[in-house]
Amino acid sequence: MGRLPTRGVWSLGAQRLALPGPLRPPGPRGSWGSGNLAAYEADRLKFLIQAKDQFGPAVRFGPRTTILFAPAAVASVLRATEDFVISENFLQRRLSVAEQAEGRSLRAVLSPGLRLPALGQVPAVVDRHLVPAVDRLGPAWFDPLPVMESVISGAVAELYFGADGASLPAMLAELLDELSRVIGNPFALPERWSSPLRRRIEARHELLRAEVERLLAARLDAPRGAIDDVATGVISRAGSRHSLSRVADMVIGSLLASQRVPAAAASWLLMTLADHPRVQDQIAAEMWSLQSVQCPASRTDPVVARRAVLEVLRLYPPTWLLVRTASRPVEVAGYSFAAGHHFMISPYVQHRDADVFVDPAMFRPERWIQPPHGPGQYLPFGGGVHVCPGRHLATGILIAIAQGLTTRYRIIRTPAQVIPNPRTTLLPDGLRTALRPAGDRSDQLPALAGVSSPR
Repeated sequence: MGRLPTRGVWSLGAQRLALPGPLRPPGPRGSWGSGNLAAYEADRLKFLIQAKDQFGPAVRFGPRTTILFAPAAVASVLRATEDFVISENFLQRRLSVAEQAEGRSLRAVLSPGLRLPALGQVPAVVDRHLVPAVDRLGPAWFDPLPVMESVISGAVAELYFGADGASLPAMLAELLDELSRVIGNPFALPERWSSPLRRRIEARHELLRAEVERLLAARLDAPRGAIDDVATGVISRAGSRHSLSRVADMVIGSLLASQRVPAAAASWLLMTLADHPRVQDQIAAEMWSLQSVQCPASRTDPVVARRAVLEVLRLYPPTWLLVRTASRPVEVAGYSFAAGHHFMISPYVQHRDADVFVDPAMFRPERWIQPPHGPGQYLPFGGGVHVCPGRHLATGILIAIAQGLTTRYRIIRTPAQVIPNPRTTLLPDGLRTALRPAGDRSDQLPALAGVSSPR
């Protein structure tokens, strides 16, 4: 049993009378046998929102799992370097303490290359992949997720490896498709158990790692200044401190994160812009204005597009759930927990706190004129020591997509209900969009059997 929490202590003059507080947070009782897992799996987002409403800032999910909603507790867990860790890698393989420490060191190698203005070429690279992709669509209705995934993965591979990275998006997609069968699946077999799926994952990972190692080695041997891309900076900063295979795995993890997660964000962005044509016009007008100004610095501050992106990420954070594991006995939110206890944090729920975000269900980009949030309240890229190193790149890509589309097209969508699907990444189930020339303001929409025109 951990030590009692410090709350529940009365002071009587010079005496202190200690009254034992609760040993664990409150929470739903769940059903016999499966606990809260069945209710959670039935509707994950609804379960989390109701848990917060009914039980407050810390909620017991199970004997070894607690859901945190209190912003101060969330921030403290995410900020701690060694007390709360990510215990698995992108292959869902448990990491040793030494591997966790090396992972933090490798993040320091990766992060500088993914910061703006080092990525000032992002708009041009995104355009090279976006324009032909959407031109091929014509006026037809389409699911934006695979289109955006192709555009973004191609752009990121080019930023990392230039033209040498052209083969990587397909290999990454194959690995991610297999991983999606186990990520977030409570019924998946443990990683240590061999199965056909696990063997396919391992085989695809080995092929991909061999290719990334080859590309990294070529940059390691190249004369200084001969190649200018993200991977060259990564391998030069890594030096001899890390093996080539470890650096390759770090790069693969980063590239995997640039597949479905930003594609989901871009899909939610298209949906939201389709619902707000005036914002489309504002982003396009801002883009034309920035291009007409001669000062290059103006190109780096598209405030209208940035606010729209930040607000979409608030409403629909693709990484809707974060998990941290206590590496030692800890006290969180007034409760004591043993080593190995898991903490669930939901950016989706945090972003809907009406005490922080006025009208939290509404799309209001203007709220970002003066950001209203504090620590632990806005977490589209996580937070603390494990904050996403590619957050600047992802934001820049989403801004470039918004600019590239709104200056060329009017984005529209069907009126069908779109359901947030949190099975892995938060995906917009049921979303269908279409593009028409930006100058066309008619009500004539592309034909879609069985679907009426949006109003």
